[in-house]
Amino acid sequence: MSVRTPKEVVEAYNYELWNKQNYALGEEIIADTVTRYSPGKTQTLTREESLQRVKDVFENLHSTCEFSLPMLLVDGEYVTICWENRATPKTEAGKKATNYSSIEIFRVVNGQITEFWNPSYVEYSNGFWRQSSASMDNRLKNLRT
Repeated sequence: MSVRTPKEVVEAYNYELWNKQNYALGEEIIADTVTRYSPGKTQTLTREESLQRVKDVFENLHSTCEFSLPMLLVDGEYVTICWENRATPKTEAGKKATNYSSIEIFRVVNGQITEFWNPSYVEYSNGFWRQSSASMDNRLKNLRT
């Protein structure tokens, strides 16, 4: 089996592990230990703890949670994404889906995520990214790999 590229790993993390709750994939694409950085905080988690974070979202917070990646940039081992997420609360019957968006950076070594950089207040990022200008879209197309 060939090792996934950093881009393939991050896409699988979002589209397979999160969107399809394919937790077995975590054994392949998440390193034994992962370092998560956010402003003012660094946390080291085991693979199992990293996977539990995802499971907890579905067990405690949301009945659905679907990521899309409108922008993904690769620089060697580093992958930066602008993500959007539509999540339906689990506990509030009849509540409509909430939209979240943010930016996240991953470091992928030998086909496994080893580090994450996350913002600190994702829960306050309600909404999707606004459409960028055509000139920016063209510049970004040239940067994507």
